[in-house]
Order: sequence, then structure tokens, then C-alpha cells
Amino acid sequence: MPVAAPRALAFEVLRETFEREGHTEVAFRAGAERLGLDGRDRAQAQRLAYGSVQRRGTSDAAIERLSGRAMRLLDPPVAAALRLGLYELLFADATPDHAAVDQAVELVKITNAGHASGFVNAILRRAARERAELTAALLEDDSTPEAAAVAHSAPLWLALMWWEELGAEAARSLLAACNEPAEVAMRAADQEARADLMARLRGEGVDVSPAGGGWPLDVAEAMVFRGRTGDSVPRLVAEGMLTPQSRGSAAVVEVLAPRAGETVLDLCAGPGIKTGQIATRMEDREAFAKAPVGMPIDRYKRYMKLIEKRHAEDLEFAQKRALEQQRKQQTKEWKENRTAILRVPSVITSGRENNIVFNPEHSEFALVHAEASESVHWDARLFR
Repeated sequence: MPVAAPRALAFEVLRETFEREGHTEVAFRAGAERLGLDGRDRAQAQRLAYGSVQRRGTSDAAIERLSGRAMRLLDPPVAAALRLGLYELLFADATPDHAAVDQAVELVKITNAGHASGFVNAILRRAARERAELTAALLEDDSTPEAAAVAHSAPLWLALMWWEELGAEAARSLLAACNEPAEVAMRAADQEARADLMARLRGEGVDVSPAGGGWPLDVAEAMVFRGRTGDSVPRLVAEGMLTPQSRGSAAVVEVLAPRAGETVLDLCAGPGIKTGQIATRMEDREAFAKAPVGMPIDRYKRYMKLIEKRHAEDLEFAQKRALEQQRKQQTKEWKENRTAILRVPSVITSGRENNIVFNPEHSEFALVHAEASESVHWDARLFR
């Protein structure tokens, strides 16, 4: 049985994400364009790819429960096929069981892992038979941080941290919300532009309303969409009239409240959505942007394209100026030999881990020595 194009693409995206540490959305977009997928096929492929990545934690727990093997012992294509098949069996109601199983087996065969086709077939058929028991064991129990991490497919360290900082009830609610579809929110240039665009979109049958929720979520430039956006919204995004931006992201600038004449040094990670919002509110004056080191080249290109659409000259100049100031300050501090070791708290792990920077020019650098090392296991989705 030939593999359907949407499943083939979803399988490819899973492998790119977990085997090559690629960006899920980048891999999907490139694959969809290469295969010429559009309409229903593209939507199905995206649902399968993104859903399988999102539910990887739950699927992995199910695989280990059903097979009695640790995930690290499975060949990568076998793991990818099982993750895709289990996502369809446990979370995708529209897929017949036999199709999910048969297609996963075919995917393993065409990736030179045919020796494991019987294993994949057995695991997925058992999952289909024991779906009720699996659902009860893995999805309906979030009584502890460990169980909640599996049920909501979240990193265990995150569940533990939220349990400790927010309490069990709030942690469960927040973990569950992570798997809910995000609202579609956009930002116009300003409040006046928002009113014009909303009137235009409503005339084309698009359900759109001003951002609500009280300060700081009710951003003057923001709007929220419900239902299908049709062709109008993508077209306006391509023209630079609308910028995809969540209310939470836009609220950061609302709290910052930048004004013309002020200086803002923006060292946030790309792609520059909030930087553009800051620059617009400041009438394009003194808004400094910095593209983070290590940004994938395709993402950096999108970042620069956005800047070109929205006040390119001011922001490009400001970006260079910000980098120069940062480098000068760093060089000055290192030359002054203030410290041999600099401990930088990790934002992601909220104080649980630190990045260590050494100053080899410090007079006491020779006294630095390493003691017991400890591995840090990051959840791959942090880097998508």
C-alpha cells in the first residue's frame, strides 16, 4: 500500500525534528512546498506533523508501556513511525485504525527499517485494542507532576517547577492549556489602522474583533479572529498590513509603553515582532534590534524581511548600533578583569541551571578547576 503524501510529510517532519534537531515549522513548510501539497492534504499533513510533535511525551510513554523497551533503544525511523501511528490512534478521531497501523508499517519499510515492521505492527495493533486502558492510564491521571507531564506531554522539569511555584491545581490547568489551540491574533500598525482593517475584513465575512481581556491584553493595535480567515488575512500579512502576534506578546510592549524620544535596547530573541511594535509606537526613533546569535538562516531572513517592510533603515542602523554598544561594554568588562568566572542564570530553567563564562585573562584563572560534572537533559521542544 503506497504511503499517502500527508503522512509521508508528517513522518519526514518528525524525523527532521527529533533526529536532526530541526525546526518543525521550517521542515514542514519546506516539505509541503517540495511536494506541492495544498488544501486538505496540506492541512492534514500539518495536523499530523504538529500533533505528533506536540504529543511526543505521551506517545513515548505509551510506546515504552506497550513494548517494554526504552525509547533510546529504538531505531529513529521506528520511533518516528510509532509516534505518528500512536498520535493517530489516540488523538486523531478521523483516522481509521487500520489506516494508521498500515501506513506506519509502510513508512518503516521504505526507510530501510523493514526488519522492524512486525514490531511496529504489533505495538500499534495492541494500542488500538487497549485504547481505553491506555487513555485511562496515560491521559486521565494528572494527580502528580510525573503523571501530569505524561498526560499533557510536557517536560517533567516544567511540571515539577509549576507544581512547586503555582500549586497542583494551577499547574494542572496551565499544563492542560498548553495543548489547547491558540487563538489567532494579529496586530495592525496603530489603532486607526486597526479600525480600517477590521471594517474591511468584516465586509469580506471575516469574524474579527478588538483584543479584549483588560489591560495589558487589550492592546490598541491588536485584533482577534474567530473561525476561518479565508484568503484576506494571509494577503494582508504578505502586504505588511497585518503582523501575526499573540496578545501576550503585544502586551509586553503595552507594559513597556515606549514613547518617542526614549531609547530602547531590545535584546529579545527574534524574529523582531515586538521590535517592530516598539519602533512604530516610538515613531521609528531609537528602537534598537538585535538578532540573536545562532538564529537559523531561514528565520534570520524572515526577520530581516519583516524589518525591511516596517521601517527598515531606522531599525537596521539601530541594530548595528546596539551590537556595537554591547560588544564595547563586554570588551571593557573583560579587559578590566572584574571576575574570573561569570555565572549567568538560565531564563528557561528559572534558576535551576546557570551558564558559566570564564575569563582567561583574569589573574586567578589558573586556579579554576572542574569538579563533578552533571548532564543536563533539555526538552527538544524548547528549541522549536
